[in-house]
Amino acid sequence: MTRVLAVCGGARTPRRRASYDSTIHPVLYGRDRTGHLVLENVTNAIVRNLQPRSRDLLEIAAYVYLADTEVVRWSERDLLNKKWVRDFHFVIPVSDPAFWSSAPVSEQLSRTLGTASGDTFSFTFAKGSPSEAEQLFTGVDTPFPGADTICLFSGGADSLAGVVYACESMGKHPLLVSHRSSSRLDSRQGNLRELLNQRRGTKRPLSHVSVWLNRDGSQAKETSQRTRGFLFLTLATVIARELGISQVIVPENGPVSINLRKLQQSYGATLSRTTHPALLAEYQTLVRALGGTDVSFVNPFLFSTKTDVLGVLDRHGVGDLLQESVSCAHIQGQTNAQPHCGVCSQCIDRRVASIAACMEAYDPSDRYEHDIFTEAVPDGEPRQQVESHARLIARILTLSEEALADEFSDLAALSTALPGPASKNAERLMRMMMKYALDYELAFERQFIAHKRAVITGKLPGSCLLRLSGPPATNSAGSQGPPSHRAGTTTLVNIHHEVVMRDKYTTSQAGAVGPGSHAHDMSFAQVWHQAGGQIDISKLSEELSELRSALKNAATTEEQDIAVGEVSAAALAARSGDGPTTLSRLANAGSWALDVAVRIGVPVAVEALKRALGIPPTP
Repeated sequence: MTRVLAVCGGARTPRRRASYDSTIHPVLYGRDRTGHLVLENVTNAIVRNLQPRSRDLLEIAAYVYLADTEVVRWSERDLLNKKWVRDFHFVIPVSDPAFWSSAPVSEQLSRTLGTASGDTFSFTFAKGSPSEAEQLFTGVDTPFPGADTICLFSGGADSLAGVVYACESMGKHPLLVSHRSSSRLDSRQGNLRELLNQRRGTKRPLSHVSVWLNRDGSQAKETSQRTRGFLFLTLATVIARELGISQVIVPENGPVSINLRKLQQSYGATLSRTTHPALLAEYQTLVRALGGTDVSFVNPFLFSTKTDVLGVLDRHGVGDLLQESVSCAHIQGQTNAQPHCGVCSQCIDRRVASIAACMEAYDPSDRYEHDIFTEAVPDGEPRQQVESHARLIARILTLSEEALADEFSDLAALSTALPGPASKNAERLMRMMMKYALDYELAFERQFIAHKRAVITGKLPGSCLLRLSGPPATNSAGSQGPPSHRAGTTTLVNIHHEVVMRDKYTTSQAGAVGPGSHAHDMSFAQVWHQAGGQIDISKLSEELSELRSALKNAATTEEQDIAVGEVSAAALAARSGDGPTTLSRLANAGSWALDVAVRIGVPVAVEALKRALGIPPTP
């Protein structure tokens, strides 16, 4: 463990101090500053009336973030990751040292930051000068008309979908709040906001507040930046409290929000915890200790996969804006032509989701520096990331529900901490985890179909995902047989598809029946082939569009919202002539979609849904 003393803002270094491995001096103001923090487009009213505790909280978050980026967690000589966890002691000037030094506040601050970063924190607070902090703001004369909620806005796909969901599904008028550290990121966020406002037509335009926080004169030494989430939440909280807004929307897909991959990774994972329910709960407790306006934090996508999140954009007619968003963790090293590296965790999730959601047209592979499916994956961390994803997906798909619950036991603890019945939360988390794996499987299946000859003939490089995962098995005659997993494998060696059935049906093929049951080893290519041309895919595309509209009007639950997205994806697949993928998406839509299809009278769609769900075809 590395012990660090951070003496901030020109505060005096303690005369008596314990032994530290290093001492750093983060400064926000003046000629000696080490970081540059400016809030832009904040109204003059906020500048004049900013509460001292809000100002203190923002500066604390900024100092912690600067220290986080200064102290490296790992080196090649630290093979056992002994120095991954850092022990920080901060000396920070504030307006009210007595308040911040009180045990309930100081301990909650340390606990919240520990949850965010995995490090340990302690504090000494000194009396600060409020006049310098005015440099934080660039004011404007106009307020934010009609803003009734705050939405964190990074410029990535999830935050874009969060804004759309807040406007269209929640009926809110969000104020977008961003953190940025480069002009490129600033440009992309601004461009997305302008495009959203253009789509809103005569509706009141969305406003945007952003914070610049970057290091003066040097790049970040530590790139994990786990405290960035705390800074992001603080920025939103300060603006919300000053405007009297009681809700902050923190949009992020469920697997990333709960750090699903970290549950199987060794200690030292670098995944963000910005929206993890545990951090949001700790942070809300800290905000309440400040007094004043209470602020709640809502993640509308906690039980949704990234594929589901992209479906939000499609359902509301803004799917093409996906190509304007950037999700890559390595934004500094990418070009405008290829804004995604393709091999970081965020890029892998996005690439898979856009394929599974039939939205590749808005997220083509040439926008990625590396196409993990067909190109050689570089050795080192990129290869580890790809293989880690494959192992996790294979693990989820091969274990029973009971075994999954045992292996991912942290989900049980999480289900009790979330609002609502723990049993319902556990069911939704488990369903989300399975859907996450199925999305990966579907994307893999589509990529294999597109490149199967190159895979089988060995023309693809051995380190691409399609080769790492292996081709489907063949039967004794040498032709492709039903996909299945090889016993004991830890990667996606073969593909199988699993359909969650919500209602009981009598099936004509191998498949389970009843609520929560699973139909394994279905090959939708085989099902489509067996249809023998009985389904007119052009007519099916038309009827699925009609069905999508009916479902959209009838949807009242999150599960039904997901079904709408699946039917939308099926319609896109049918339009492109991809029958197997159409059936796969319809299988995910489930029996509610079939019920509505029967009711509105779309016979081709009904027939396709029945075949996808394993129901005997109409004689």
